[in-house]
Amino acid sequence: MILLFIQLIICHAFGDFVFQNDYIANRKCDSGYILFIHGLIYGALIYLLTGNLLLLFIEIIVHMLIDYCKIKDIISFRKDQLLHILSKAIYLGLMI
Repeated sequence: MILLFIQLIICHAFGDFVFQNDYIANRKCDSGYILFIHGLIYGALIYLLTGNLLLLFIEIIVHMLIDYCKIKDIISFRKDQLLHILSKAIYLGLMI
Protein backbone atom coordinates (compact mmCIF):
# COMPACT_ATOMS: atom_id res chain seq x y z
CA MET A 1 0.00 0.00 0.00
CA ILE A 2 2.80 2.43 0.81
CA LEU A 3 4.37 1.78 -2.59
CA LEU A 4 1.05 2.50 -4.32
CA PHE A 5 0.65 5.72 -2.29
CA ILE A 6 4.13 6.83 -3.36
CA GLN A 7 3.26 6.00 -6.97
CA LEU A 8 0.06 8.05 -6.71
CA ILE A 9 2.06 11.02 -5.40
CA ILE A 10 4.56 10.61 -8.24
CA CYS A 11 1.64 10.63 -10.71
CA HIS A 12 0.50 13.89 -9.14
CA ALA A 13 3.96 15.40 -9.49
CA PHE A 14 4.13 14.36 -13.14
CA GLY A 15 0.71 15.88 -13.76
CA ASP A 16 1.69 19.17 -12.14
CA PHE A 17 5.26 19.56 -13.31
CA VAL A 18 5.74 17.42 -16.44
CA PHE A 19 2.41 17.17 -18.28
CA GLN A 20 1.06 20.60 -17.41
CA ASN A 21 2.52 22.97 -19.97
CA ASP A 22 2.41 26.77 -19.78
CA TYR A 23 -0.72 26.92 -21.94
CA ILE A 24 -2.70 24.66 -19.58
CA ALA A 25 -1.31 26.33 -16.46
CA ASN A 26 -2.31 29.79 -17.69
CA ARG A 27 -5.60 28.96 -19.41
CA LYS A 28 -7.15 26.64 -16.80
CA CYS A 29 -7.90 29.81 -14.82
CA ASP A 30 -10.05 31.18 -17.66
CA SER A 31 -11.52 28.10 -19.28
CA GLY A 32 -13.61 25.33 -17.77
CA TYR A 33 -12.70 23.21 -20.79
CA ILE A 34 -8.96 23.57 -20.14
CA LEU A 35 -9.53 22.88 -16.44
CA PHE A 36 -11.39 19.71 -17.49
CA ILE A 37 -8.49 18.67 -19.77
CA HIS A 38 -6.12 19.25 -16.85
CA GLY A 39 -8.31 17.05 -14.62
CA LEU A 40 -8.56 14.44 -17.37
CA ILE A 41 -4.77 14.20 -17.53
CA TYR A 42 -4.70 13.45 -13.80
CA GLY A 43 -7.54 10.98 -14.11
CA ALA A 44 -5.72 9.19 -16.93
CA LEU A 45 -2.56 8.93 -14.82
CA ILE A 46 -4.53 7.46 -11.91
CA TYR A 47 -6.28 5.05 -14.27
CA LEU A 48 -3.00 3.94 -15.86
CA LEU A 49 -1.59 3.23 -12.41
CA THR A 50 -4.62 1.56 -10.82
CA GLY A 51 -6.71 0.29 -13.73
CA ASN A 52 -9.73 1.56 -11.79
CA LEU A 53 -12.25 3.36 -14.00
CA LEU A 54 -14.18 4.74 -11.02
CA LEU A 55 -11.02 6.41 -9.69
CA LEU A 56 -10.47 7.98 -13.11
CA PHE A 57 -13.81 9.80 -12.85
CA ILE A 58 -13.38 10.62 -9.16
CA GLU A 59 -9.92 12.08 -9.81
CA ILE A 60 -11.18 14.25 -12.66
CA ILE A 61 -13.91 15.75 -10.47
CA VAL A 62 -11.84 16.06 -7.29
CA HIS A 63 -8.84 17.53 -9.08
CA MET A 64 -10.99 20.08 -10.88
CA LEU A 65 -12.76 21.11 -7.64
CA ILE A 66 -9.49 21.53 -5.73
CA ASP A 67 -7.88 23.50 -8.54
CA TYR A 68 -11.00 25.65 -8.96
CA CYS A 69 -10.80 26.58 -5.28
CA LYS A 70 -7.14 27.50 -5.72
CA ILE A 71 -7.88 29.54 -8.86
CA LYS A 72 -10.60 31.48 -7.01
CA ASP A 73 -8.25 32.06 -4.02
CA ILE A 74 -10.49 30.05 -1.72
CA ILE A 75 -7.48 27.95 -0.73
CA SER A 76 -3.74 28.54 -0.86
CA PHE A 77 -1.23 26.61 -2.95
CA ARG A 78 -0.15 24.69 0.16
CA LYS A 79 -3.74 23.66 0.95
CA ASP A 80 -4.22 22.77 -2.71
CA GLN A 81 -1.28 20.39 -2.60
CA LEU A 82 -2.33 18.98 0.77
CA LEU A 83 -5.83 18.26 -0.54
CA HIS A 84 -4.41 16.55 -3.62
CA ILE A 85 -2.23 14.32 -1.42
CA LEU A 86 -5.13 13.63 0.94
CA SER A 87 -7.30 12.61 -2.02
CA LYS A 88 -4.69 10.01 -2.97
CA ALA A 89 -4.80 8.59 0.57
CA ILE A 90 -8.59 8.37 0.30
CA TYR A 91 -8.25 6.51 -3.00
CA LEU A 92 -6.14 3.92 -1.23
CA GLY A 93 -8.94 3.50 1.29
CA LEU A 94 -11.45 3.02 -1.51
CA MET A 95 -9.28 0.36 -3.08
CA ILE A 96 -9.06 -1.79 0.07
